[in-house]
Amino acid sequence: MVTISDDAARTAFSPEEFCRRNGISMATFWKLRDAGRAPQLMYLGRIIRISVEAERQWQRERENPAPKEAAEIARARKMWRAMGRKAGLAAAASPKHVSKQGKRKRLKQPRT
Repeated sequence: MVTISDDAARTAFSPEEFCRRNGISMATFWKLRDAGRAPQLMYLGRIIRISVEAERQWQRERENPAPKEAAEIARARKMWRAMGRKAGLAAAASPKHVSKQGKRKRLKQPRT
């Protein structure tokens, strides 16, 4: 007998369920919403739901971002890369860096 999971049979999910299904945090979800990049939301009074169709459309848009969004993503990646490089160089220049601690004694392993 073939069984359908609860998620497969449902047509809409809460933001928490959406985040769990897509591997993102709630904080990231709300940041995406504030930036206008979250999936279409359905409001039922105080209840918020995301349809399966809206989830699929959102996934397609993330896979193929619009040119403006792609440029924004590229700028952000470049900025993070530069920040990481700067942090790495600062760490390596520190007198506490592992490369400046001298050689550590290694235990001799018996040869087999």
